[in-house]
Amino acid sequence: MALLTELVKAIATVEGIEESFVTGVARYLREAGLISQAGRGRGAAKMTYADATALLIGVNATSMAKDAENVVSAFRSLTRTSESNIKSGNISISSSIPLNASFSSALERLLMMATPKAGDPFHFNELQQQMNSSSEWQGVPTYDEVVEITDRTSLIEVEFERPIAKASIWHLARESGHSDLNEYRRGYVVKDKLIFECARSDIQLHRSDRRDTSSFTNKTIFAVVAALLK
Repeated sequence: MALLTELVKAIATVEGIEESFVTGVARYLREAGLISQAGRGRGAAKMTYADATALLIGVNATSMAKDAENVVSAFRSLTRTSESNIKSGNISISSSIPLNASFSSALERLLMMATPKAGDPFHFNELQQQMNSSSEWQGVPTYDEVVEITDRTSLIEVEFERPIAKASIWHLARESGHSDLNEYRRGYVVKDKLIFECARSDIQLHRSDRRDTSSFTNKTIFAVVAALLK
């Protein structure tokens, strides 16, 4: 399992961000108790899905490391507000992430979906059983029943919007064809999209009029999972 420094390097490399910035975000989150901390060297804390989720949000939802704690707290509490328009019987990410799920739990779910079962040190099957037995995830299909995001014909994109915190998870298809949503994005067919918002739209991360968006794809998800499994 990865140390924080290894996770920092993996995210900085795959997203093309200065490692010093990712390190700064990680430091603020660790000091705030949003990332595991325990000792140094060999005794340092090993990173979990929750730690990786916090760092991914912090890195992608803010431009200033010192704001990471507030930004992560705001984004992780967003809840899924969009109903799925996917035709009945068509498996999609909506099948794996229920309505009203928090954004942080949804992002953790994506990381788990991208994790190979064989030799998984995180005990994936046990985690799945725990999640599916909880009230929040009751009735959610298991790993084998959802679309694997490792499918080369698909693309997952996670998008962040500011200053009013909002997040979206897009499931895009590379091939041409019909979209159940009758929607297309950057030349891809939109297979599914999940929107996460705050109950109070007047809560802003900052008061400026500038609107920013940032995103990463399953390429980052795979890189993070690979780092976690070291």
